[in-house]
Amino acid sequence: MRTRRIMTDNSNLRTFLSEIAQSEGLTEITNPISPDLAVTEVLWSFEQAHEKPAVWFDSVNAIDGTEAEYPVVTNLFADRKRCAQALNSTVRDVGLEYYERERQQRQIKPQRTESATAPVKDHVVTGQNCDLSTLPIITHHEGDAGPYITAGVCIVPSPPDKDWGYNAATIRLEYRGPRELGLFMIPGRHTASYFEAYEENDEDMPIAIVLGHHPTFHFGAQTLHSIDIDEYNVIGGMRKSALPVVESATLGDDLLIPADAEIVLEGEVQAGDRIEEGPFGEYAGYYGDQAADRHKVRVSGMNCRSDAIFHDIFAGHPDHLNLGGIPIEGRIYDSVKETVSSVENVYLPPSGNCRQHCYVKIDKKKPGQGRNAILAALAPYDLVKHVIIVDSDVNLFDDRDILWAIATRSQWDKDLIAEGGFSSITLDPSAENYEITARGGIDATMELDEEYPDRLESAGIDVEEFLDSATKTLDMPDR
Repeated sequence: MRTRRIMTDNSNLRTFLSEIAQSEGLTEITNPISPDLAVTEVLWSFEQAHEKPAVWFDSVNAIDGTEAEYPVVTNLFADRKRCAQALNSTVRDVGLEYYERERQQRQIKPQRTESATAPVKDHVVTGQNCDLSTLPIITHHEGDAGPYITAGVCIVPSPPDKDWGYNAATIRLEYRGPRELGLFMIPGRHTASYFEAYEENDEDMPIAIVLGHHPTFHFGAQTLHSIDIDEYNVIGGMRKSALPVVESATLGDDLLIPADAEIVLEGEVQAGDRIEEGPFGEYAGYYGDQAADRHKVRVSGMNCRSDAIFHDIFAGHPDHLNLGGIPIEGRIYDSVKETVSSVENVYLPPSGNCRQHCYVKIDKKKPGQGRNAILAALAPYDLVKHVIIVDSDVNLFDDRDILWAIATRSQWDKDLIAEGGFSSITLDPSAENYEITARGGIDATMELDEEYPDRLESAGIDVEEFLDSATKTLDMPDR
């Protein structure tokens, strides 16, 4: 294992890898390794040691057992600091920075590029020559149905009878054969609505699966907009620059793909056809919906760089959680600010899967603001179950400090809000029949009309010279 340095050429995944290689280094695993649980076992070991490195695997076998041509990079989003770096922000403010970019609704149309200059067109295969078994697709957990593409951003064009533009979404894809994938689309989400429009006309839905791009591409795919907004334009706004695109190998201008991606698969989601998909280890830390008939992707083409990098996301772990949680924080902040103008920050911690727990810091000015903030924080996003409101002196990013505030500044007979009967997601096993959940919060702020003792604090004395002289000994020091 060593720290890897990587050269960069354009504003893409390689740009970001170069930045983090220079700032903290990429952890490189040089020994050949199996994609079947071994890769994620390495990531488990880092996580159990409370380490969050971005990891580069030099030699991961392909599904067919041969040595894959592509190195695998994973765990990029595991550290909130790297997510902040991708958005030119800070650990504290990255959620607010994301929301500011989203709220501005700045849209930059993609820039058309010629195939001859598009890196993703270095190597193109179509039809029977397209074989997914040559890719190092990872099996993440023992109970998973099989290998899964977890970092694929699915791009679909507007149905012919609509004027919706391109949609982008990160969706899990199960490897089902050399040219087949199982696709898990959540009913009611935009991708599912696109497919319904295609299927109503007995048409297959074109799809491009983007594997490997700058994190702003992934964050752009997480934005919430009305269905008629072209999300290629939204991604451009998130990047603050036009996204280079090029025609696809099998559908030409009818399906434009990112020109500087690492790998782009092309295909169609089959109308009127289903395939068994699942189970899969999901963000809540449990295996999600069990095997069921879901949508089938028939892969017809693959575009990739000559030295392509395969990007994987460690599902159900911080690499997965941060990508979904950070985009929510700013929306909650905005909702709370309408009610409590002195709100300072919002954080969705990994302890709640970056979705179900929400910490809100306020500078409390009058009684009742803590309770108002709880209700406002629950409003924007139905996955949030538990809201904790704290004072300005509490470290929002330290679970111990949050629990300390609950222990010393709240009384549950008057500071707890709880209400049942809310619709739930199917991934919450504590919900009634996986459908109905309770939501609420705790006001762990100090009462304004009560005098609290001073909190213990460091004296701020410079002790660096003493720490420099510190040593460990196995014997009692001489007296």
